[in-house]
Amino acid sequence: MAAAGGELFVAVGPKAKVYSVKPAKEISEMFFEDKQSSQVTSIEPAAGKLYLGLANPAKLVLCEKALAKKGTYQSSLIDASRPAQWGKIQLNADITAGTKLLVSTRTGNVGDVNDGSFSHWTQPVEVKGAVDINSPTGRFCQYKLIFEANEPLATAIVRAAAVSFTVPNLAPKIESVTIEKTDEKGKKPGVMNITCKASDDNEDTLIYDIDFRRLDRTGWIKLTENIEEDNYQWDTRTVEDGRYEVRVRASDIRDNSPATVKTAVRISDPFVIDNTGPQLLAHSEQAEKAEVVISMIVSDQFSAIKKVDYTIDSNENWKGAIADDLVFDTTTENVTIRIEGLKKGDHVIAVRMTDAAENVTYTTLDAKI
Repeated sequence: MAAAGGELFVAVGPKAKVYSVKPAKEISEMFFEDKQSSQVTSIEPAAGKLYLGLANPAKLVLCEKALAKKGTYQSSLIDASRPAQWGKIQLNADITAGTKLLVSTRTGNVGDVNDGSFSHWTQPVEVKGAVDINSPTGRFCQYKLIFEANEPLATAIVRAAAVSFTVPNLAPKIESVTIEKTDEKGKKPGVMNITCKASDDNEDTLIYDIDFRRLDRTGWIKLTENIEEDNYQWDTRTVEDGRYEVRVRASDIRDNSPATVKTAVRISDPFVIDNTGPQLLAHSEQAEKAEVVISMIVSDQFSAIKKVDYTIDSNENWKGAIADDLVFDTTTENVTIRIEGLKKGDHVIAVRMTDAAENVTYTTLDAKI
């Protein structure tokens, strides 16, 4: 320790640091720090100056009551969270006569100033008010303050800095558009859910327009527009059966001006609208003794045949028929129904045909033993 001019200078270890203590004002602050030496072994005041002896490695340091004529301060990185257009830097500072304060900036898109993509420091600009940040668009910004003075005890003092930026409007993203039937079987026949998965990096409110068209046509037809929900229930019974696709357009117009609005468009995978049940293309009947054999060709235009059932004489007990090739897997199937043990007289055979889209068609055939 050493006392000089109403101050007490205290050296501490294990790093070479010296603290200044002003007992009258109850103020203490770091006065000196050396990044190389590990100890301050002696402090000697002399003629208004302070000599420090350092060890490991050994140094002799002269401290004077004066400020450097030039010094710099570099801020930590300011993160805008996404690429931004940087505006102005405003400083709460005292710049007295004989001193000068300048500011320089640089920007980049990674959190490492040593990365090659970081811009160069801009030409320093003297601070006389708010200073424009002329660095390019980037996610990160760093500023550097340059202090200059002509007097040994004069310096500009900066208390706070505020940096403004704006994130340019970014276009929404539509990740997917899906079309599927509603889960409420039987309650909403022919209704399909159109669902889109969309996001906006600016967190803008999105509105949607939905169009549709048959695959064999070029023009789009407006289904709905300006909806805020990302799903829509479409009653497909209002259009003819066929293969279709849907186009969804997302817009952030609610939170932007017409000059800055952005949109995104995505077209769904092709899908089938099928609201018509299978048809009985042809059939033949053969009745002999107590047995009836019915050979049928069942077909659907767009969906595979799922099953064929039959019942006799309006009985509620339906029985399943089997495709001739043992598997229902195509849009046209040959089906043979063999009924045994019928009594003499007239009979009615009801046939129920179901396709993969759950459309059902009924037909009746007459038989006589």
